[in-house]
Amino acid sequence: MHGHVGATVCMVVVQLYSYVGPPSLNFPASCRHSQLLPRDSALGQLVAYLKSLAYELERLGHKEPLSVPPSVMLACYDGQGAFYKPHMDSSGTDPRRLTAIVYLVPPDWDAAPSKDGGQLVWWLVDEYEQPKYGTARNCLDPRAGRLVLFNARTVMHEVLPTHRKRFALTLWYFSASDHQQSASTTR
Repeated sequence: MHGHVGATVCMVVVQLYSYVGPPSLNFPASCRHSQLLPRDSALGQLVAYLKSLAYELERLGHKEPLSVPPSVMLACYDGQGAFYKPHMDSSGTDPRRLTAIVYLVPPDWDAAPSKDGGQLVWWLVDEYEQPKYGTARNCLDPRAGRLVLFNARTVMHEVLPTHRKRFALTLWYFSASDHQQSASTTR
């Protein structure tokens, strides 16, 4: 997928509650699926919670109004060494501003590279996607139910090889003004 993925990482875009058109994110057609997610399912409740965080983030001082797209991404790492190369989630005219990831791994997950692996490695970059001076690389272990939020435009990140099947749910919070602008130009 765009040269970022090793082994097999299947990504399914899940539509919450109602179908409102094709996913707005640019994934290859072979990995693009839309499905209805029941509101009362555990996954539906998790997505509803993540969507509600947009208001809380604004209330706590996020610098711009956020909008929440109608879909989320559920990634399945195959456990056969699947990884994600270093990348940014947003740049240029892409409306994504914040990334939220929830790890759906077993409670006994061991993120040591010789065990289950799959650590998220991240570092801050400047507007040219170069590491900021003095910025170290940071590692974060996937833990059952852990929520990770980061700036989609200033955090370069990668997923190290995963040696046991695992899932991660991702939702992007969009810039409300950019998202409304891009929606009106595509109609």
